[in-house]
Amino acid sequence: GNYMRAMEQSAMADVITKVLYPEDNHMEGKSLRLMQQYFLCSATMQDLFAPFGLWLPRNSKEQGEEGRPQSLEGLSAEAKERALREKARPFLTLIAMPGHIGLYAGQWEGKAAMFHTMWGVRNSAGGEEGRLVIGRSVVTGLRPGEERDDVDEERLLIERVKAFTVLGL
Repeated sequence: GNYMRAMEQSAMADVITKVLYPEDNHMEGKSLRLMQQYFLCSATMQDLFAPFGLWLPRNSKEQGEEGRPQSLEGLSAEAKERALREKARPFLTLIAMPGHIGLYAGQWEGKAAMFHTMWGVRNSAGGEEGRLVIGRSVVTGLRPGEERDDVDEERLLIERVKAFTVLGL
């Protein structure tokens, strides 16, 4: 009884995941993934700040350009993280990268933490390009997936971070 029900629920979860998060090895999947990542993360930031009377633009690129963005381009991953720990203000600082935006949440165990709506982590299993689907709002460090052998260091989120901006300044 319970085994069959668990298998049915697992199969249904797989179907829902494939519909909501299709493979992105074809144009329709790439288009949907772009929409999900580009708009869902920015909508999360809008929803978070709107009750406090702070309006944010619709997409992550424009949100990352709010206020006076501080460039992190050309810095090593360690230097980017150090700059965030030293200059960012928890829950008032947006962390920007191409196609994605998140909120600096302070430090955890000496590392920068970020609240964001995340589609997934790119990985490569057995030489095949793939994605570990997360598909929800999470608090992570700037290197989600680094603990896994199938996630390349150069594909970590910190490598894509380009700037941060403290809101309200």
